[in-house]
Amino acid sequence: DLCCSAGVSSSSSSPSDARKVASPSLLLVLKWGGELTPAGRVQAEELGRAFRCMYPGGQGDYAGFPGCGLLRLHSTYRHDLKIYASDEGRVQMTAAAFAKGLLALEGELTPILVQMVKSANMNGLLDSDSDSLSSCQHRVKARLREIMQKDAKFREEDYEKLAPTGSASLIKSMEVIQNPVEVCDQVFALIESLTCQIQKRLEDPKFADLQLYHSETLELMLQRWKKLEQDFRLKNRRYDISKIPDIYDCIKYDVQHNTSLKLEGTAELFRLSKALADIVIPQEYGINKQEKLEIAVGFCLPLIRKIQLDLQRTHEDESVNKLHPLYSRGVLSPGRHVRTRLYFTSESHVHSLLSIFRYGGLLDESKDPQWKRAMDYLSAISELNYMTQIVVMLYEDNNKDPTSEERFHVELHFSPGVKGCEEDGSAPAGFGFRPASAEKEAKKPEQGSRDDLAKAKGTDETDQVQQLSPQPAEPVYVQRRSPLIRNRKTGSMEVLSESSSKAGGYRLFSYSRHSSEVKQSGLGSQCTGLFSTTVLGGSSSAPNLQDYARSHGKKFASSFLYKDGFEGCSMVPSIYPLETLHNSLSLRQVSDFLTGLCRSCSSSSPHSGAAPTAAAAAA
Repeated sequence: DLCCSAGVSSSSSSPSDARKVASPSLLLVLKWGGELTPAGRVQAEELGRAFRCMYPGGQGDYAGFPGCGLLRLHSTYRHDLKIYASDEGRVQMTAAAFAKGLLALEGELTPILVQMVKSANMNGLLDSDSDSLSSCQHRVKARLREIMQKDAKFREEDYEKLAPTGSASLIKSMEVIQNPVEVCDQVFALIESLTCQIQKRLEDPKFADLQLYHSETLELMLQRWKKLEQDFRLKNRRYDISKIPDIYDCIKYDVQHNTSLKLEGTAELFRLSKALADIVIPQEYGINKQEKLEIAVGFCLPLIRKIQLDLQRTHEDESVNKLHPLYSRGVLSPGRHVRTRLYFTSESHVHSLLSIFRYGGLLDESKDPQWKRAMDYLSAISELNYMTQIVVMLYEDNNKDPTSEERFHVELHFSPGVKGCEEDGSAPAGFGFRPASAEKEAKKPEQGSRDDLAKAKGTDETDQVQQLSPQPAEPVYVQRRSPLIRNRKTGSMEVLSESSSKAGGYRLFSYSRHSSEVKQSGLGSQCTGLFSTTVLGGSSSAPNLQDYARSHGKKFASSFLYKDGFEGCSMVPSIYPLETLHNSLSLRQVSDFLTGLCRSCSSSSPHSGAAPTAAAAAA
């Protein structure tokens, strides 16, 4: 964004006024989206590698090579892939890094970006015009400022005003803050202390050659904190709460990457700014359900229409390029064809898409226990971090009648992205990744005694009604039907064997179901370590990261380190595994929901904006 302001003075006989007229002033305010850090590249590539395991294939001679099913599909013209990204540079580089990991590509990210990521001429699909806020957004921001400027403890009426949806994470943050003005005073005092400490480090000869993360200098670090110190508290001693997300981003960045400075008060500043940000950020997209939905539709309408089109075209595979029968020798399932659409955009669009699913009326919580559990889980999520994912998977069962609603079913999965600085125990636990086919396989009776059958049945029923446990779910070996599979030879959906990773490896999925046996699919041996970060290897686009970790290991020995970082990159936090929101939606149900939403938007002519992510969202 570019803002210009020229100085103008009225006519006057004073010589000083004449000089002012001869010397106009010009103020330029430039907005820069920033760069993707080396840690961000590693996270995007590793998530891309993990996503390979969601695809069919890898049987027969290729069994035991986790993730090679997708690579086989892609190399034999059986994978229709398109990647879209917003026009921000770091979003585009994230998309390129993800594609590099997904397809096991080599080389730098720039050629991958140019060849594979579409970000131009998309008619606002993933970008928004920040200068054209809707009247609803203006009203919401004004009301939010009013509530957060009250120098008093939150009362019951304040909870009703600020958290009418009953969000668990929002209420928890309000209980931490209690008095917003007092907390802002504390945050401002901590920022002043931080800038003083940085200034002393800058004047100390011992820190003359200090290299901060991503080539930042102490001067630049001091400038960004000085700017926040000046902008956060206004001249009238009130606080600009729109700066709270910036404060939280900066302290989170320094806590993660610049702990070698050993600055005092950073932990408390992180705790308080996070509590404030957990209120301000989600509520900027609407306070009550109606406002959240109105703002979300303004952002998401172009993408909602695109998702609807993607779902409608899944069965029209005659118009796409596929493997020619003459070149299908050695391919076990030449008729198989999979579509993938990946959308990468910013946090604001992901918030909006989640609001569409949560408040748009897709399902009734009171009548659907699975959806009720999903809404409770989303309510406990306080932050949508980098690499947040919303995954929409469409499955086809060729054994069902083409006119039957059971022919297709849709599954929704979600991950809040990269793990933050808080302890693992504070993160909400979901019910795990539960594809419908895995649950059906688990319910099938095994050959054996009636006692075994009764025991298996009892265990299955217990899993369905068991309350959420704070302990992490143990991984399980399951069999899952592959999405969008068409095998004209067998006329049925084929089965893909899946297995969990070794201890310490990154898992794309977390399972809440337990099993003591591993069933063979009959299509090949199990793929050991299927969800590990070592999937088929592949080089990183940030090769200096591990060297950086080794060279700075002593400095970080007594500071913050991620217990479950990626293999070989302990300084890089891993990503929360996918959680299933719903696994038994019919295609007609989802299509009718999106159609009705688009029609209501067209009739009311809402503010047109940007859109979030369907197959994989990167925030």
